[in-house]
Amino acid sequence: MITDVLESIDLPDGSGSVVLFYPKCAAATDGQTLVRIDFTGRVAWRTKPSRTLDSFVGISIDGEALIATTSSGFAMSIDVESGQACREVFTR
Repeated sequence: MITDVLESIDLPDGSGSVVLFYPKCAAATDGQTLVRIDFTGRVAWRTKPSRTLDSFVGISIDGEALIATTSSGFAMSIDVESGQACREVFTR
């Protein structure tokens, strides 16, 4: 059983998964708790929230977009191919 995983989503196109790790786990390299794993099991990218002392708390797929929510109340649209944040919206 993997206890460091907060949430995991398989990508709709079958190209892999996105995994959200708990912030303090060993897999969260340098605060990069959001990781895309390709279909071969290789890490494609890692990312972290743009704000210092913030952390991801949830992930979802909206159409083809990956949405990651943060503890400070932001929803970030993240490019699934690159891991780069495309848009950020305050939700609270």
